[in-house]
Amino acid sequence: MRLEELLKLMEATGHLNSVQEIILCQAWEGKTYSSMAQEYHFDADYLKKVAHKLWHIVSALLGQSISKASFRSIIESLEITPQQQQLMTSYDSHLQTEIPANYQYSNTNPIEFPGHLISLGSTFYIERPPLESIVFREIEQPGNILWLKAPQKMGKSSLLRRIIARAASLNYQTVTIDFQQITTPELISLDQLFRWLCINITQQLELNLKLDHIWEQEMGSKLNCIRYFKQYLLPQISQPVVMGCDGINLLFHAPQLIQEILMLLRSCHEESKRFEVMKQIRFILVHSTEIEIPFYPGYLDDIGLPILFPPFTLGQTQELALRYQLDWVVEAKGVQQLKALYNLIGGHPYLTQLAFYYLAQMEIPLEELLQQAPTMAGIYRNFLQHYLMILNAQPELKSAFQQVIKSEKNIKLNPILAHQLENMGLVRLQGNQIVPSCQLYQLYFEAHL
Repeated sequence: MRLEELLKLMEATGHLNSVQEIILCQAWEGKTYSSMAQEYHFDADYLKKVAHKLWHIVSALLGQSISKASFRSIIESLEITPQQQQLMTSYDSHLQTEIPANYQYSNTNPIEFPGHLISLGSTFYIERPPLESIVFREIEQPGNILWLKAPQKMGKSSLLRRIIARAASLNYQTVTIDFQQITTPELISLDQLFRWLCINITQQLELNLKLDHIWEQEMGSKLNCIRYFKQYLLPQISQPVVMGCDGINLLFHAPQLIQEILMLLRSCHEESKRFEVMKQIRFILVHSTEIEIPFYPGYLDDIGLPILFPPFTLGQTQELALRYQLDWVVEAKGVQQLKALYNLIGGHPYLTQLAFYYLAQMEIPLEELLQQAPTMAGIYRNFLQHYLMILNAQPELKSAFQQVIKSEKNIKLNPILAHQLENMGLVRLQGNQIVPSCQLYQLYFEAHL
């Protein structure tokens, strides 16, 4: 039996999702869970949990005891049975009837300048499996916390909007907290912050405000906030509540505030294990990783799932190009041109959107766009200058990135600086190697650092 046959058999029996497919394909090549996690931006412990169940599923399906170590050798020794072949053939026939023979892709959305939130109905939103399926599943878990982590313009807020919409489709209550509404967080006291939070949530849930009935100054702000959730807000509603928290990076300028907010989340998570009513809350935090959390939040370990955002694949890039009506990307020459653009920007979602906007709307020739991209005359100049300003303001970080740009072999960096560069999206870690995330960064910063 070949790997492709096993995957089709599992899909036909309803036992295959995107994460499982990644594990099977990578395990076939002998990859470790750590390398899978790094390449596909998953938490390694999460992959191990999925894999533990997966090997039981595969074993039951094939009637063999199969583990990661024995996976390939056992599968290659098996033959497809007539029953299995019939099952896969029936499944293929079913799929072929799903798509009409005269199906054509059309895009009715107006083309907007990239960089803003992508609306729910927009065809310019590209899913990145299994990203969406993971977060949609996780919001159904009682008391859960999701961390949407990525550098700027990777699609965090657009995904948050889709999570909120998904929750609403499940008849959950939804609340969106935008901390950017707090204009001067360093001037706000803890008591003011938590009262603002409670008032905001109450209004969005369309409930009467009963804050003064619960709030007791002697109890402390965080405990008062939890009591308000537990004793008043949550008993008023019967559905789960999904709370999306955007703009939380603004609080990083006031370390005491962000620390107390994160401790509140920890407390709510712990309370959900003890009190049934607290299981209704699910939190989603949007974190732009180029802004460092000003302390190590060790008390947040093991209470939530960090969601890391992968770049587009080449196939997803091609699909987006078609949505911009750039039909040349399916021709032989066009595919090679698309690969050149993809290699330059590494599948970065915003940089990809911006390129297709200019190609579709401004009718800039692709050759000209590629040539000017890493220069001050290119379409990416504002995006690149933003990072240049950050690096110039931090000499140690700038020096570390210069080493990455100029080195042709493995280099050793201060782990903290390497981590910070990775969080900014400027480098990728490949085992012990540190390399620029894409050719664009290599070319631009070679000339400007």
